[in-house]
Amino acid sequence: MEFLTLNKWEQLLEQVISVHAQQLVFSFILIFITFIVLRPIVTWLVVRRHIVFLTYIIVSLFLIVFVLSLRMQNEETELILRFIEGISLFGFSLVIFYSFHYIKQKISYRLRRRPPNRI
Repeated sequence: MEFLTLNKWEQLLEQVISVHAQQLVFSFILIFITFIVLRPIVTWLVVRRHIVFLTYIIVSLFLIVFVLSLRMQNEETELILRFIEGISLFGFSLVIFYSFHYIKQKISYRLRRRPPNRI
């Protein structure tokens, strides 16, 4: 019995399933994996009440969908790149801002809890 090579598997798969169905299955698998990876992160953000980061994630996803729908109408890839750069720059600035805010709160909390120095 001859083993099927990768090329023969591809030919067999193309005969059985159309390209559109292959893309649909691939998209479904990617969405499922992304869901499994992101679900604990979103749950953690909800439990910790990080509304700003949740809003950022949702707005970013809406913008990406909007830009990609524009991309389907036009062949402008520069627009997509600029939106993605803007989204990532905004997200990076959020992380920096809230990191400084968190550090400031921790320092002020520790200073308030420190007992006074007795000489």
